[in-house]
Amino acid sequence: MKPLALAITAATMALASTASAAPASGFTTLSWGDSPKRVAALNTGYKMQYKFSDNLTYQGSPKSDLFMKLRTAAPYRYEFFKNGLYSVHMDLALFDSRQAHSQLNALLKYNTLKDEMVKQFGKPTSVVEHYTEGKPFFACIYDENCGMMGSSFTTATSNVTLFIAGSENGAEGALSVHVEELRDQ
Repeated sequence: MKPLALAITAATMALASTASAAPASGFTTLSWGDSPKRVAALNTGYKMQYKFSDNLTYQGSPKSDLFMKLRTAAPYRYEFFKNGLYSVHMDLALFDSRQAHSQLNALLKYNTLKDEMVKQFGKPTSVVEHYTEGKPFFACIYDENCGMMGSSFTTATSNVTLFIAGSENGAEGALSVHVEELRDQ
């Protein structure tokens, strides 16, 4: 009886440690405060996009440690303040509004990823999902007076926001994730 009880206890502890090991940011090797040099070592095609005072923005494609193991349609955008990483932006999929199934595809991918995020991060802290029927979908979600598609999650270390964004001309849109260090307000 003791070996069985020991095996059950060990299995329970292994499951518990696996469940709690899920990173609060969605990444396994990136950490808030990492230097641009450290992040560069984890990427290919890494280059500076913008510099203003203590703010730096770099772009690169991760070699590994994809956010929630998801492939992206474009390089990640890394933002630093005083040489410390504080946010990462990813476009997961791009959509062309001239394609008949583009809106449906965007909504399907959004809902699928939102369900995955609920499993990893828990219940969303904010959900805003609406758009005006009869208006072009991607143009409508560009204009927040007409519609928005987004869910935000707050973890112990991060704010994670999943959203569909439309372009100014309404011809395209992107399914994106923005992960930002949780800081005192």
